[in-house]
Amino acid sequence: MRLISRYVSSLMIGILLFCVTPINSQPQVPSPTVVLEATNTIDGIGGYQNTSLLVRLTDDGKLTWDKWVGNAWESQVGSLTTEGISAIKRSLDAIDGSRMRDKMGPYHTYTDTSVELRVRLTTSQGVFAFTVMNPWSCETPSCLTRKPLPKDVRTVVCAINRLRVEVVPDEPIDPMCKTPHASQ
Repeated sequence: MRLISRYVSSLMIGILLFCVTPINSQPQVPSPTVVLEATNTIDGIGGYQNTSLLVRLTDDGKLTWDKWVGNAWESQVGSLTTEGISAIKRSLDAIDGSRMRDKMGPYHTYTDTSVELRVRLTTSQGVFAFTVMNPWSCETPSCLTRKPLPKDVRTVVCAINRLRVEVVPDEPIDPMCKTPHASQ
């Protein structure tokens, strides 16, 4: 019995030693939350596929995106002001998340390619992840059919497009995002 008692005491001391928090421990800082993230994958003839990060914005203002440099995508990093983050959050909070489906579209039919826009966003309603097929506007003859994006989908796509144009100014704003009602 004494042996068991001594074993239990030793075991309890060992457990306590592992559970004690060091005195000099640093408080855990939570990881930044992704506000908006979008990757664009283009599929084409002959098995062609090209994926790039359009934008990733976290609530601490960090912006990340891929830029075509030479003959490859290179990761770029920047930041957005608190006001800019707030404006994007307000825009995204206005969408009806219940209307987002895992896969939506295609909204346009392109001649030789297809596009998957993979989106992840955090709103006051929660975190949403979905794919929008062929969301980008196109002109005839490269566009075989066109179907307007629902208001909430257009709001998200245009938030992505505007943020992308802000960090890569030589890329054009999509025509559907130029109209005042596109962000409403």
